[in-house]
Amino acid sequence: MILAKLNLTKTSLHSEDLLNLTSTQIDEWFGQNLVEEHNNVRDAWSKKANSLLKECLLSLGETVTLRGLIKQLTGIDCLEFVQPQLIRLCASALDEGVASWLLPERNQLGLYGAWRAMLIYDVNAHLAQLPTAQQIIEQLPDNAIDTIIFHLSAHHIPQEKWGVYLQRLALELPGWAGMINWREHHREYSPENDVKPKLADFLPEMVRNIASDLAVTPSHVNLKAKTNESLGHLGRGEGIAVHAVALLYKA
Repeated sequence: MILAKLNLTKTSLHSEDLLNLTSTQIDEWFGQNLVEEHNNVRDAWSKKANSLLKECLLSLGETVTLRGLIKQLTGIDCLEFVQPQLIRLCASALDEGVASWLLPERNQLGLYGAWRAMLIYDVNAHLAQLPTAQQIIEQLPDNAIDTIIFHLSAHHIPQEKWGVYLQRLALELPGWAGMINWREHHREYSPENDVKPKLADFLPEMVRNIASDLAVTPSHVNLKAKTNESLGHLGRGEGIAVHAVALLYKA
């Protein structure tokens, strides 16, 4: 009566009242409380999630890149997909005679231009998984700087944050970014690309592989790399010869 006059709803039951509840009343009472509890928890988590998302979006461009934002929201690191492609491209573009494949026309077109030119011939079509890959490639500007501005704008990175954002991107691939930065500030440097790999550099790995194939310890394998005293076609580097000797004995 008092609750009705005060226009109040009874939110809890006295312990004595619980003894006289019917099964229907029990179901209604528990159902009402569970719904209210669920709604309260949902609202609290929704408010917390919106707050965290707002913080992440505000930090974008200053302390977090798009890669970092995606990783925070999904747990997926997209750099694991992009990094192998960047390493492959940088290794061939900055090569000084060691890589087995050189980025075509890199001196004339530059890193970005040479990459665009080779896309149609790339057997490792890493962009083929994107349904709009061809459209994306066709929309790329010819100039590297214009491409950077195009994508920064497309991803809604505030212009005042472009500088620090690009610095953070470079830090995500520190080794190659550092080498490119050094080349940019030492434009007089011109690699001759005459660095020849030596077989001796690969001997430890060869010893391990041969020992593994023969099921013996590496100490039982001996390899030597010779130049044939610089004589003949072997000495001139026009060919290669291999001699194998195996010592067998009864166990």
